[in-house]
Amino acid sequence: VTPTTGSYCTPGGTAVALTASGASTYAWSGTGTPGLSATTGASITASPSTTTTITVTGTDANGCTNTATSAITVGNAVTVSATATPATICSGANSQLLATPSQSFTTGTASTYTFAGSTGTYAAITGTTLSPATTDDSGIGNLPIGFTFNYNGTNQTIFGMRTNGLIELGQATAALTGYSTNALASTANCIAPLWDDNNTVGGTMIYNTSGTTPNRVLTCQWTAMHVGGTGSITNPTINVQVKLFEGTNAIQVVYGSTSAALSTTTASIGISGASGNFISVTPTSTSSPFATTSTSTENVSVSSATNFPTGTTYSFTPTGAPTFTYDWTTGTTTFLSATNIANPVATAVTSSQTYTVKATGNAGCSATTTTAVTVSAGAGITTNPVASANCAGTTATFTVVATGPGLT
Repeated sequence: VTPTTGSYCTPGGTAVALTASGASTYAWSGTGTPGLSATTGASITASPSTTTTITVTGTDANGCTNTATSAITVGNAVTVSATATPATICSGANSQLLATPSQSFTTGTASTYTFAGSTGTYAAITGTTLSPATTDDSGIGNLPIGFTFNYNGTNQTIFGMRTNGLIELGQATAALTGYSTNALASTANCIAPLWDDNNTVGGTMIYNTSGTTPNRVLTCQWTAMHVGGTGSITNPTINVQVKLFEGTNAIQVVYGSTSAALSTTTASIGISGASGNFISVTPTSTSSPFATTSTSTENVSVSSATNFPTGTTYSFTPTGAPTFTYDWTTGTTTFLSATNIANPVATAVTSSQTYTVKATGNAGCSATTTTAVTVSAGAGITTNPVASANCAGTTATFTVVATGPGLT
């Protein structure tokens, strides 16, 4: 049978064509749900819903039989976009190409996510401002993420945001109460940038989904949230964000400024998947490694923001993310610095080009797209300014006429 191996990508994949030879009649079967177009004949197609082994039994004119198999791997479909920056250049200039692929995948448990700290920039957002019933021990649930976000092995589309400095994935209850006591280690599906008995009086809770598929980002923002002090409205405040990334299923916590040094604070920072399945973060410094983590003991006494000043970013990256290969050779390769990376440079380009890239992810699933680099003809002066004689102190006006793109 040919081929002996193959890939089927869902949804919308191309059926795998299978052909048997060497016998008179053929009977086909497969494990699981093979999606066979027929069970007899020399040629069939397969559109399986799960990875399968397809077996063909051939019978010759004498009634003798033999079998052959083909292993079909099922994977999620890949999407890819590509850009050229700048897209329009002068002759001989460079353009940076970039392919951005995406492929959905199932994440591991929360405790297996990789943690990393870094320095960046806190950029406040605008969006939907939430108005919970109170500013203390309250929140709003059943909010749309705006895309499917796989977390702890489960697809999530809604979340809840609480005044106590955490969000809950999959929270369908509209009006939330409680959660004044941080309990990351025993609470499911929480992402906690600074969970304590907080209060948002005088501040705001805002969320916004930005970007375009398949690279959208949900940002949840607490502005001027009073931290700790059993919900005291006189305690110092902090600005902080949680970001969820479509496609990569990654999580970021980005810290903003505080109004003063935190006091009477006993907070938790981290993520949880289920009771006993969590990562607890203890800030340790303002440079690498930034913090320590534990999957066995929750730190419920983070008391200072000294080690996470504004711009500090904590990232949680799930295991199982797809890896991609790149092929820019399916079209022209003229002027390209490389053909097997995501971001080659079109170097010293002297003529307009359309580049094609193929990105291949898990299970051999791939997608193709194009991006164009246009070489401008340049500007030309068609009418020169005319000399004039003027008295001292008067204004002289000159006029020039030119043609070409982007004249200024």
